Amino acid sequence: MKSISNAGDLDQRVGRILSELRSRGQRVTPQRAAIIRLFLGRRDHPSADDIHRDLQAEYPMVALSTVYSTLSLLVEMGEAVEVPPEVSRTRFDPDVADHCHLICLSCGAVIDVPPHEVESDGATENFIRARDFHAVRQVREVYGYCAECAGKA
Repeated sequence: MKSISNAGDLDQRVGRILSELRSRGQRVTPQRAAIIRLFLGRRDHPSADDIHRDLQAEYPMVALSTVYSTLSLLVEMGEAVEVPPEVSRTRFDPDVADHCHLICLSCGAVIDVPPHEVESDGATENFIRARDFHAVRQVREVYGYCAECAGKA
């Protein structure tokens, strides 16, 4: 899934996820719905702490553990991607389309890059097909230093 371009798409995706949670027997509280809506509406790679902090004005009693469990459910459902914790803290990505993360080891910036900009020769696709593996999603991580941090070194 690509980034959500408008409120209607966001409402549809949130509604679909909430229906799926109900069908799995999960509780759908106003707090959980707010976590999902806030997370899916973002275009960065927020941590659970970031989401928790942003919810405090409207839901001051929401627990950080509720945010973590909701984000973990989204990962389990294929509606989020967990960015490895080798950066300062675990963060989550609402973009579940195939893409590459460029992760700065200095400042922790995470930059999304479409897969066609990383690899144009199809070598990875050929490797996957040759092993008769049926890929559902690809997210690659490339670690290094962003232009700003590399310039400071």
